Amino acid sequence: MLFTAALLVLPFGLAVAAPSATVPGPNDKYTEGGNCTIAWTADTSGLWTTMNIELMTGPNSPMVHLRTVATVNAQTTTSFSWPCPMVSPNSAIYFYQFSSQQDQANTNWATRFLIAATDGSSTPPTDVTSTGVAYAYLIGNGQVVGAPNTTAPGPVSLAASSSSTSSSSSTDTASSLSLSASRPQSPSTISSSQSSTSTSSASTSSATSGSIRKATATISGASLWVITASVALLGTIAGTLL
Repeated sequence: MLFTAALLVLPFGLAVAAPSATVPGPNDKYTEGGNCTIAWTADTSGLWTTMNIELMTGPNSPMVHLRTVATVNAQTTTSFSWPCPMVSPNSAIYFYQFSSQQDQANTNWATRFLIAATDGSSTPPTDVTSTGVAYAYLIGNGQVVGAPNTTAPGPVSLAASSSSTSSSSSTDTASSLSLSASRPQSPSTISSSQSSTSTSSASTSSATSGSIRKATATISGASLWVITASVALLGTIAGTLL
């Protein structure tokens, strides 16, 4: 009987193992430019190694995403601080959303808190929303000054970011290789080529000059032999006549 009871309790324990916000609380006040502190219970499910913390505003539905504050490992980290942004209005209408792509069913939220102006001033929330008949809560639509709002936030995909970076790097490398192949020769390459051409031309010219000299010597020798033979023939003819 005790064993059966333990089995019934185990699934419940696993269901609440996701991180749960502990800071900020319902009456916490922060100031623009100061430290905005966030804290949560540690993840024991092993599904929140990549937890997205997002600053939100607006009603419970539809919630309005303002910005992704951080992406942390909720198994090893249980708090985070960041500079409070400039917002409008300065009111208790901001809250955090905690989500993990590996455990989307257990997305959870911190309570609403106040971000005051640098002088400490603030305004009350503009709207009141009732949930059933049990209680009512104050809401309003705020914004980070200079940043757009969106009603469809999505967790940051680290894999997609890495793939995009890798793809960009490959493209840059390919472009670099293409440019290198199409560049004209450098001056040193051209000089080396010209020097090689000049040396080849000089060798050809020298060989041609040597051939001409040999041919000239051969012709000169033949001419001398003809002249000698002619003189001998004339001497023979003259002796016969006498």
